[in-house]
Amino acid sequence: MNAPGPYGLRAPSLADARTALDNVFGERSEAIWRRVTDRAGGEPTLPAVIAAMREESDPVVGLCAQSLDIRLSTFEYLSAADHTIRSVQ
Repeated sequence: MNAPGPYGLRAPSLADARTALDNVFGERSEAIWRRVTDRAGGEPTLPAVIAAMREESDPVVGLCAQSLDIRLSTFEYLSAADHTIRSVQ
């Protein structure tokens, strides 16, 4: 699990991506996860998994990808803002 970052948030992880699929697809998530991680390559990163999720034919998998992308982008922007604020204090 990632340590909390700025504002008590933590960056989304591969485990979060897997959990999102599990929560939505139940038993079917295993096959989806396998396809997604195979498409993402050897040691998949979260951005690669998000991109692979977007390529799935099921639009709900794409929505899960969009949600993760929003969380990741938000975390990165808030981390950068926090770093900027702390650097001028």
